[in-house]
Formats: sequence, C-alpha cells, structure tokens
Amino acid sequence: MFPINGRPLAEHLWRQFRALSSSPPIVIHSADDRSAVEWGTALKGGAILCPQEAPDGVANAVALARPHLTGPALVLLGDVVLAGTFPGPWPEPPAVGVWSEGTDATTVNNFGVQVRDGHVDELVEKPAPGSGLVCGIGAYLLGVEHLRAFRYTPKHPRTGEREITEALRELVRRGHRLRTLPFAGTYLNVNEPGDVAIASQLLPVPRTTAA
Repeated sequence: MFPINGRPLAEHLWRQFRALSSSPPIVIHSADDRSAVEWGTALKGGAILCPQEAPDGVANAVALARPHLTGPALVLLGDVVLAGTFPGPWPEPPAVGVWSEGTDATTVNNFGVQVRDGHVDELVEKPAPGSGLVCGIGAYLLGVEHLRAFRYTPKHPRTGEREITEALRELVRRGHRLRTLPFAGTYLNVNEPGDVAIASQLLPVPRTTAA
C-alpha cells in the first residue's frame, strides 16, 4: 500500500473506478500488511478486506474475492496506474485488459496477448522482443465461475505459486472464450524505483488525503 501523491495507489484506483459499483472495494492483501487494514478501516464506506495468509501467486489472491462477489467484477492489480479509460462497451467476462498503444518494451516487461477473431488465443508472460503481441495489463473482468476455476491453475514449477497468466490460460483450456478489455491512455506497472516518479506525474495530487 505504498503512497503516490499522498494516497495509496489502491485508493487512486478506487476513486477512479468506484462509480462502477455500489459496493465497497474488495481488497486482497498480505496478512501481515497492517497498512491495508488501516486504510480499509479509514476509507469512507469501508472496504472488504481479504488477507492472503501465505504467498501463492496472484491467481490465488484474486480468487479470495469469490465469496464476496454477486456478479462480474473489475479486478485491478494494486501496483498499476491507469491514466485513461476503458472506452467500452464492456465485454462479457472473462476478459483481460489490453493496451494497444503499449510499446514493445512495455509488453516485454508485462505479458503479451495474441488476439484472433476477437478473442484471446494465447497469453505469453514477458514475451521476447519483437513478438508482435498486444500488451496485456493488470486489469481483468471476471465472474464467480471464473474465480472458482482458478483453483485448478497449475503451480509455477519454479515459484510454486499460481500465476494470473496461467490462470487465464486455464480458463481457455476449460472452454471459456477469453475476450479483451481495451484500455486507452497511459498504463504503468509500478515495480521499479523510477516508476514512482512517473506515477506521481500521472496521478492527481489531492487537496487532502482524507477519504
């Protein structure tokens, strides 16, 4: 829950997209992250907090939201900046966020998406340069049945965790037609020290840090 311009990045995302839901945000966090608990408690309207007791990959973390869902949900990773919009119309879930404006270098540092006949044919984690794939981003449109299927995701042989890219592949293997959720604007995955300065330029500076 590191801050950007005086607010946790998760709060920037919630303020940006909260009009999509009348329910409070569902926040998946590490069980030992007290800052997430403090933020969720102080947030106006509250938040549904789901602690992940032990690291088991992003797919497992996302699946923790399943008991609290009553319909499709926009799932956003907590380390991304989305300075733009999803222009719509919203696709039927499941869908994965794609950024057609993304450079090849950005795709290499994230994941690539191969689209065929309007549906996702393949996902490649950190593809080789010049792959020609569309840049995938940390945004997903998922329903209860999709999160339920995540439990069948094979664990990564090196990390032993259930990764989100493999979980999406599992949906395809199980017959789900994975659609794209186009994003227009500037996307940033904040995972390097220099990314914080870039994020601070993309995100608004609040008049107050109060929720």
